[in-house]
Amino acid sequence: MGGTIRNEREKLDGHLTWLERWIVFAGFAVAIGVAIEIGSKVIKHEIDNEVIGGAIVILGVAIEVILTFVAAQKTSRVQELANFDVAQANERAAHALERAATLQAEFAWRELSDPDRLLIRENLTQFKEQPFDFVSVFSDPESMNFCADIKGALESAGWIGRSGGGIIAGPTFPGVRIVVHRDDLELPAFLALLNTFGRIGVRGIATSEPANVSIMPNAVLPGRISIHVGRKPRKEDTWPVTPPQA
Repeated sequence: MGGTIRNEREKLDGHLTWLERWIVFAGFAVAIGVAIEIGSKVIKHEIDNEVIGGAIVILGVAIEVILTFVAAQKTSRVQELANFDVAQANERAAHALERAATLQAEFAWRELSDPDRLLIRENLTQFKEQPFDFVSVFSDPESMNFCADIKGALESAGWIGRSGGGIIAGPTFPGVRIVVHRDDLELPAFLALLNTFGRIGVRGIATSEPANVSIMPNAVLPGRISIHVGRKPRKEDTWPVTPPQA
């Protein structure tokens, strides 16, 4: 649509340019014609009303041609400035949209999409009845909501969820920590969960150390998987992130 309008405007600008040239040419033609008519009398110094009228016509046509030329130049300049203003407005609008998208991505809550949930079911149903714990950040609705989202997706794959016994308090880590007993680092369900989370873009780390032993003394029982949902990651976060210790 924009390209069509631009092409049409360029054609109209070209037509106006030629129209202005023809107006100037016609003005000169009129002036020359009048000059020819009164030229012989002027040469003979026979100044009468016809000569005076012809001179006035030539002067008027000359002024008209000059004003037409100046008006055309001014109109062209005004159009250039208008185009510049439109370009700046478009640029500001593009920056505003980009900023809005950045802010939306920054403040939007994490959530699993329908394809994410489907992939979790497809990849993890084979480990049906795998027990897991879950825990989120105290006073962080976004963390608690995402934790519930993950819990529901895993339970739809047949995993058995159990509250981790509390909530993460104090300084928190970004992303999601997947914690297992130090002897379970090769646990098939654990590896499959890591792979699936990586494919759906859940940012976080895996570890065999508990997040907070005083709050979750049984977080890393053998055969279990603990999922700790921290705060939403920020741009300045680096990976892997070392979580705070109790």
